[in-house]
Formats: sequence, structure tokens, C-alpha cells
Amino acid sequence: MKALARICLWLYVLVFIGAGGAMLIGAKDAAQMVGVSTEMLELSGVASLLNQLRYMGAIAIGFGAAVAVLHKQILTEKRHATLFVVVLLLMPLSRTISLFMDGFPHFSLLLLMLGEYGLFAVFFLHTKRNVWAKGKSAEGATETDKAGLDPELAELAEAAIAADKPKAGAAKASVKS
Repeated sequence: MKALARICLWLYVLVFIGAGGAMLIGAKDAAQMVGVSTEMLELSGVASLLNQLRYMGAIAIGFGAAVAVLHKQILTEKRHATLFVVVLLLMPLSRTISLFMDGFPHFSLLLLMLGEYGLFAVFFLHTKRNVWAKGKSAEGATETDKAGLDPELAELAEAAIAADKPKAGAAKASVKS
């Protein structure tokens, strides 16, 4: 499950950055791809639609970049993993709400919704087994383990904590002087 989650995470990053870039550059094509013709709208409506699609493209690029930067924390730390899983659920959930409130969208968006639910399921299972389960077995764990730090960061933190503790001999010598 860990390998699948890692592969899906990097595919997710590539798709988000790629789709975001495509929407940023080709907003008109993105609108037509989902069945919206710019001839159907007034001039201000066309400008508003394209503006919003380019904005969504920029958000997708930013989110993909943030996931790329935080990939270790997303795969190992409780707080980051939980936020990521919640965001992964909100995306297809918003499409589902729209499906019932607004009607059926273009077929490609239904396929995206199903893929998004699948991605959510992969990350939910990964997080449940590999991140949330660690929190339940915290007996005997160090303070940094309990804080849910990445193992590399936890090792550095433990070394820093150990370096800050006064040595017995040094404490006695400072008392005598």
C-alpha cells in the first residue's frame, strides 16, 4: 500500500501541475472540452469564464507544487496526511453535490469524479494503516515519535534534545565555581 500511495501521490502531482498549466494556457480549449462553447455566452461571460478557468489552473499548479514539497509529511505525519485525505474527499464530494443539485455534467467530469473517489480510497487506506495506526501504538515511543515527525526529522530532534540536556559532570563543576 505504501508503494501504491507514493506512486499515486506523484501521479497526482504531475496531473495537477499539468492540468493546471493546460488550463492556464488553454482556458478556451478547457471550456470546450467540457461542453461549454464561448459562442453561447456574452462577451463579459466569456471573459469571466476564461478568467475563472485560468485562476483554477493557477490553484491546481500551486496545490500540486505544495503536495510535491510536502510529500514526505503527507505520507508519514498525522496532521499532513489527515489534511490531504480531507482535501481528497472534498473534491469528488463537491462534484457529487453538484451532480444532485445542478444535474449531470459532461461525461469526462463523471469519470474524473470516479477517479477522485478511487484516489481518496487509496490514500485513506494508506493513512489508516501507516499513519493513524502509528498514533495508537505510541507506547514506548520517544517524544518526537509521539509528535508524529518524519523519521529523519525525529532523529535530528532527538539529537538536539540530547545536546540540550546538561551533563552531570558539567553541572557539578558549575556549582563548585
